[in-house]
Amino acid sequence: NLGAFVYHARISHMPQRFNAPRRWLSLILLLALALRLINLTAQPLWFDEGWSVWFATSDLATMLARTAEDIHPPLYYALLHFWTQAFGVSEMSLRLLSVAIGTLAVAALYALAARLFDARVALLAALLFALSPAQVFYSQEVRMYGFVTALGMASTALFWEGMSARGNGGKQGGESHDTPLPPNSGAPAL
Repeated sequence: NLGAFVYHARISHMPQRFNAPRRWLSLILLLALALRLINLTAQPLWFDEGWSVWFATSDLATMLARTAEDIHPPLYYALLHFWTQAFGVSEMSLRLLSVAIGTLAVAALYALAARLFDARVALLAALLFALSPAQVFYSQEVRMYGFVTALGMASTALFWEGMSARGNGGKQGGESHDTPLPPNSGAPAL
């Protein structure tokens, strides 16, 4: 659960009255959501977004067969398939999935930065990511770009959490000899 992970990423151990990072993160997430909702349907769906809708509105077997011939993996299309069943296929409802994912990507970056640095650095990284015009743009498209970004950050944060749990504090090339990767293996590039 990413929410629980974010909570436990360095700020959950502070006394409640000093837990300002959690409040700041909440404000940053609200700001990220608001920015991603502005002008959400100002532009019509474009060609590539139409492909996403075409894949997602097929039954799952057909969608899997079609994506086998496409360069993009089917997970985003499957998620969009179930999203359209629940919320319909209007431009607004289609793009709201990307808005939600883009907002979660801000939380995932916070979790990653808190894991690697501290809450202050994590808050700054989350704020800059929330304000990034490129990230806002991709969070408004019915495409898998924001989904890949969020999954990449969340999986990297969970990787470092796992490294920490294995006894080397999440540091590359630590003293522990039971880590899954050798020192200097390029793991941080993941």
